[in-house]
Amino acid sequence: MPSHKRIPTSGRFHRRAIPHDTNTHGITARQVYQSLGYQDWRNFDALVMRVSQLIRHGQCCGSISKTTSIVAIGSGAVRAVPDYVLDQDAVSAITFAASSFKANVHLVRRNETVILSLLGKWCHGRGLSFVHQYRTGGFIYDAFVGGRVLVEFDEPHHATRRQSQTDAKKDAAAFAANLAITRFTLEHDIIDVIRGIELAMEK
Repeated sequence: MPSHKRIPTSGRFHRRAIPHDTNTHGITARQVYQSLGYQDWRNFDALVMRVSQLIRHGQCCGSISKTTSIVAIGSGAVRAVPDYVLDQDAVSAITFAASSFKANVHLVRRNETVILSLLGKWCHGRGLSFVHQYRTGGFIYDAFVGGRVLVEFDEPHHATRRQSQTDAKKDAAAFAANLAITRFTLEHDIIDVIRGIELAMEK
C-alpha cells in the first residue's frame, strides 16, 4: 500500500502527490499507453505527469502512484522499469487528455474550432446540452453549455480597445440574463476549459 497519508480536501476532488507504490494490483500506465496510440513511453510519461499536476491542483479527479513493473528484454532476461498505478478516474482523465493533446499536436496552433469540437464531445458524454454560436441579449457567444454557462474564446484581437468594450457589453448581457459566462484564450488546454465550466456551473 502507498506509504503516504491522504491530503484532506474540500469538495469532490482528490488532491495527492505521486507517492511510491509497491502494490502493482490494478491498472498500470504501461498496460494502457500503447492502446492510446503512444509508442514512446517518454511521451506518455510526460502526459501522465501533466494529468498528475491537474489532479494535484484539484482540476480533475484521480489517483496516480509511482511503482515499477517488470518487463522482458530478450533472451529470458527481465528488468524493472518506472511505471504508475492508476485508479479508474485517472485512466479516464489520461484517456481524455491523450485525445486532446494528440488533436493539438497535429495542428500548428490550437484553434477555436478544435477546442469547441472537443468541448461538444465532452458535453455529449456528460449528457449536457451544447449549443454552438448561441444568441442571446443581442449578442452571439461561442458556445452555451448545460443551459447555464456561456463560453467565449478570446483570440488575440480581443486585446483591442474596441473588442474589449464589446466583451464588457457581452458580459453585462450575460449577467442580466442570469447566466454564467467564462472566458478562455487559445493558450488554455481543453481540460482547463472543462474545469472552468464545471466551476461556473457549481456557482
